[in-house]
Amino acid sequence: MKRIIIFLTIIASISGCTQYDVTELLLSRNDVSLTCRGVEEFVYVPENCQMGYNDKSNTFYVYEDRLSDWFSVVCDADPSAEGQELKADVSWTTKTSTRSFKELSFKVEKIDADGHIWLWNSTNVIGIVIKKL
Repeated sequence: MKRIIIFLTIIASISGCTQYDVTELLLSRNDVSLTCRGVEEFVYVPENCQMGYNDKSNTFYVYEDRLSDWFSVVCDADPSAEGQELKADVSWTTKTSTRSFKELSFKVEKIDADGHIWLWNSTNVIGIVIKKL
């Protein structure tokens, strides 16, 4: 029995059972960004990026000046309160393709006085920091 427990522990550690922490992956960030499963997919750099917000459609978009890298978030409601649950369509570019998810559930984890909003999807481990302009 002891061998089985040791074996299962080893298999679990090898198989990539990674625990993702919202504080480590999202709340520690201060930059407009999108992170998926611990990988920075996009980070806003003011010198060569733009961002926008449409308050009528609750759409946030961030893009690199050459338009080669970008992400967009379309929320079904205005993210206005910590603890709020909402659905959002999220799309972003990777090195080789574009990834898109429809109607993902997000929790508003944090909002600051500058308009930054931290969104967390625990199922797909997607952390997004957006900003209302």
